[in-house]
Parts: sequence; C-alpha cells; structure tokens
Amino acid sequence: MEECVVVFNSQEPEHLILKTLGGYQKIYLHDIEYIEAQNKRVFFFMKSGQVLEVTQPLYTYEKKLLDSKVFF
Repeated sequence: MEECVVVFNSQEPEHLILKTLGGYQKIYLHDIEYIEAQNKRVFFFMKSGQVLEVTQPLYTYEKKLLDSKVFF
C-alpha cells in the first residue's frame, strides 16, 4: 500500500511545453486561467497574471487540453 502512495504522489501534474518568443516554457494546466487566439497567435493567460504568447496554432494544444480533467 505504501508503494502505491509513493507512486501516486510522485506523479507530476499535467503540463504543456510552449514554444514562446523567448524559448520553451513548461506550464501546468491547473495554472491556466484562459486561452485566447488572435491573428495566428495564441495567448495563454495564467492565474499569476503572466501572459505567454506562442506562435503555434491552438489546435497544437487541443487534444491535451480536451483530454485533461484539470483544465475543463
């Protein structure tokens, strides 16, 4: 039983790797407030107030977000 608890606690929260203008950035799905797409750019608005701009289209992230129980 203790082994199961250790394995469960060691799992990392769901996340995305974003390609931003400043490089790659790892964000956790539970930290996303909302996402906005404008003119071939996607903006991730974080709960901390930070806004991350990516140039990849929104569909790049759709499957991971839709499969997540954390984001929706």
